[in-house]
Amino acid sequence: MTGRNIYDLAVQLLACKNSNGNDNPDCADYMSRSPSLLNILLAETLQTDRLLRRDRGAHSVPISSLDDKVACHELLAYGVLSYGLASLLVADEDPDLSRSLYARYLAGIENVRSTVSAVTHRIEDRYKYHG
Repeated sequence: MTGRNIYDLAVQLLACKNSNGNDNPDCADYMSRSPSLLNILLAETLQTDRLLRRDRGAHSVPISSLDDKVACHELLAYGVLSYGLASLLVADEDPDLSRSLYARYLAGIENVRSTVSAVTHRIEDRYKYHG
C-alpha cells in the first residue's frame, strides 16, 4: 500500500472528493501535508506493527512522498492510518470532527492489537528454592 492509498481513504472520510474523484479545491493543502503526518502516525503505531509482524526489530520507514510504499502491516494501513491521517488533516478546521476521527484511530489500534495472540514460552526458574 502506498501513502496515496491511505491519503485517498482519509479524504474519502472527510468527503473531500468531488463527483469526478478529484480533491475539492478547499482540500488542496492536504496532499502536501500528508507525507509528514503519515510519518508521525507510522512512528506512533510502530509497536503495534511490530506485534502484528512478530518482529521486535522492525523500524519505522519514513516516506517522502505519497507515492512511496508504506512499510507497515496491512491491518494498520487499511483500518487505522486513514482515520489518524484524516484526524490530523482537519485538526485546525474542525476540532470536533478531528476528535471523533482520532477516537476511531485509537479504537482501531486497540482492535488490531486485540487480534494479536499471545506467544507462550517456557519460563526458566532463576531463583530456585534450596531449602
